[in-house]
Amino acid sequence: MSNAETPASVHITLDGVEIEAKPGELIIEAAERAGTFIPRFCYHPRMRSVGVCRMCLVEVSGPRGFSLQPSCYLPVAEGMQVVTQSDKVKKAQDGVLEFLLVNHPLDCPVCDKGGECPLQDQTLAYGPGESRFVEEKRHWEKPIEISKLVLLDRERCIQCDRCTRFADEVARDAFIDFAGRGDHTEISTFPDREFTSYFSGNTVQICPVGALTARPYRFKARPWDLEEAESTCTQCSLGCRMAVQFSRGEVTRFVGIDSDVVNTSWLCDLGRFSYEALDSDRRLVEPKVRYRSEMAEVSWRDAIARVGTHIRNFTSGHGAGSIAFLGGAGFTNEGIYSFVKLAKTAIGTSLFDADIDGGVPASVVFATPRATLVEALEAKVLVVASSDVREELPVLFLRLNEAVKKGLRIIEVSELETSISPLATERLPFSAAQLAASLRSGGAEAERLAAAVNASAGDAGEGAVFLVGKSNFADPSAVYGSLASVCSKKWPAAKFLFSNSRANIFGAMDLGAVPGWLPGRVAASVSDDAREIIARAADEPMLLFLLGVDPLADLPDTALVKAALENATVVVIDSFENPATDYADVILPLAAFGESAGTTTNFEGRVTRLGQVTVPKGQAKPDYLIAAEIAREIGAPSGLTAPETIFAEMSGELALYRGVSYADLASDRYPDGLVVPLGRKAISIGSGPRKLDPIATPGLIAPYHQGPAKPFASEEAGSATKVDGGAPSVSVPNLPEFTVDAAAVSAPAEGRLRLLLTRRMYRPTPQLAAAPILSQLTAQAEVRVAPATLEAIGAADGSEVKLTGDHGVEVLVVARADKALPEGVVQGRLGKGANLLQLVRSGSWATHVKVGSN
Repeated sequence: MSNAETPASVHITLDGVEIEAKPGELIIEAAERAGTFIPRFCYHPRMRSVGVCRMCLVEVSGPRGFSLQPSCYLPVAEGMQVVTQSDKVKKAQDGVLEFLLVNHPLDCPVCDKGGECPLQDQTLAYGPGESRFVEEKRHWEKPIEISKLVLLDRERCIQCDRCTRFADEVARDAFIDFAGRGDHTEISTFPDREFTSYFSGNTVQICPVGALTARPYRFKARPWDLEEAESTCTQCSLGCRMAVQFSRGEVTRFVGIDSDVVNTSWLCDLGRFSYEALDSDRRLVEPKVRYRSEMAEVSWRDAIARVGTHIRNFTSGHGAGSIAFLGGAGFTNEGIYSFVKLAKTAIGTSLFDADIDGGVPASVVFATPRATLVEALEAKVLVVASSDVREELPVLFLRLNEAVKKGLRIIEVSELETSISPLATERLPFSAAQLAASLRSGGAEAERLAAAVNASAGDAGEGAVFLVGKSNFADPSAVYGSLASVCSKKWPAAKFLFSNSRANIFGAMDLGAVPGWLPGRVAASVSDDAREIIARAADEPMLLFLLGVDPLADLPDTALVKAALENATVVVIDSFENPATDYADVILPLAAFGESAGTTTNFEGRVTRLGQVTVPKGQAKPDYLIAAEIAREIGAPSGLTAPETIFAEMSGELALYRGVSYADLASDRYPDGLVVPLGRKAISIGSGPRKLDPIATPGLIAPYHQGPAKPFASEEAGSATKVDGGAPSVSVPNLPEFTVDAAAVSAPAEGRLRLLLTRRMYRPTPQLAAAPILSQLTAQAEVRVAPATLEAIGAADGSEVKLTGDHGVEVLVVARADKALPEGVVQGRLGKGANLLQLVRSGSWATHVKVGSN
């Protein structure tokens, strides 16, 4: 039968009742949709079915009558008859459970899985009432540390193959596998390496027994003691949906929620275990003010009074333009809006830059048609011209890996090999500046990209999606703005996503926390960005507000940043200690994740709720309340003291949020949030609570509030017509022009190499430093050099070398030989120890270094 003749549905008989099923659907899935639960262990809706546990056996009609078949492996067929409740089925289920319990220890009272264990639950529902086995059970040493985060209890393993399939098929980290045979079969790592996957926590979440446990959660709480609130991860801009579970006012773990439009239940380990830092002694929990050279704890009233005094003094003595706000991309939308209103309305300064990393500029983000994640995964071709996706937006890597298996064609533009390279149909080894210049002039690089894109999406780029982001953190943002802008002009029908990775950077852009913009994507006069503000602060009297950022760790030209912090009056508003707090004149403690409510915006423009599960630690306060208190102190009370009130004002005054209410985002109707601005139809809205396999994610208190979202076909979200990702009431600016000195980028002076700076997922941040276990995973900074270069200076692989920057700064760092590096470059990997950002000179188009022996 041809595709055109494939029926829309097939009819099967399930326990005597005729139901409709989808062609190719597994019996277990069809039964689930019809309301019949079939017990299972190995089956997981997000992974390939293997049919190894045999718990899902059902009777299926065939040429010789009914026979037992695994329902997780057999697709439906027209006229098929299925029986799930017969004596034969029950006896098979009883037998499977009896065999599983032969060697399984009965240690439920001390097992972390006790109370949320599918083996417990299904033994009670489908298993024998008592065991016939009286011999000694098998014993193994336990637990075994297979990574810093995951412990293995081999006695409890039932060989369901979930963890090994996830590691191999989903994460592409095949670091664990089965070893041995018969009753000696066990999960094992390779002898020379740990289970060093960025996604190892997912194997703990999907394990149907207590064989894999997470060290940060181990023996922390019992499931019946836990409460839960849905929230959104704020470790990057993907915005993975998750449940925050807590007990007695303490956050105990994060569990991924199956959101089809975002993370399909997966979390990276950085996001999953970041709660470790919330109770750290590195938390800022008391307001502090500098008296002479010492910081002293004071009351909130005194601290806010001191901030008010600084604002009045700088405004009267140097003008409002001497006051600047850096950061804020880690705040809630409500907090960002409150601080932008404080800065640009109450104080009157335009100096506000949340995009301290200098990613793709807001002017380009707003001028290009934005894709959703689903559109990118289903695109005719996806062009990835970005930093390593696995390091910056980890779960996006999992989604792309899944999409490639379904036929997604990826074209990678990268000088370095990345995690996307094995997935890509074609890799173009060009720099962003080189490709942008070629697209403007019609060079060979442009021809290769055009041939790759046009083959799938035509000359206009219809159905193409570009993922653009900073691939070299030594480059200025104009390089990547130029690339996105020229690609949008060449392929006007293409859509874009941007990999600026700070959690709420796109909410900050939307709400005017970047130079040249006001809330609601309204253009304003051009103003200084973070690097220009720092340069000014080094020479002029300035009042700097640091909103959850550390410029010493995030900005290049460390010497200039230090000079600016020493010269300026600094107000730090943060949750964790960091090097910048040593320069603070006032410290205002900020409520951390889970301690305040609000909303956040991901890289698609999807607005979702953040759940509050506990009160702020010590005297810390939510971001919006801090802004409200400062506004009141300077005589400009805002009245913005609750997230509901603030969001209502945003929705009422900003066309961008029109039609979206705070209550909507917490309702079952929109479980995955809403993409703003709303067009004629709400994008990727949910279909309400939906029953998904509760065995797939054991541990969720409300497993029915998850699963693939389905748009309402007739849902109207206002009268506006959606055009290029934005409603007409939200103005779309013209694409900006950028002038990039491509020659300066690609042509280093003789004896020097161009520096490519890259980041890893576990990079030194204040929150990571405060997490006891995650902090151990932060790698040391290193530089990767061509073997010939090391040989020329007489240095060995793994030895320390000296890098000298264009402006004479020297850095000692460990060097690693890398044969895959392109000619003329050296790759610096940011991490603990050596500060490679010192080598970057602010304002330069490219950074060149000389590699010498120590």
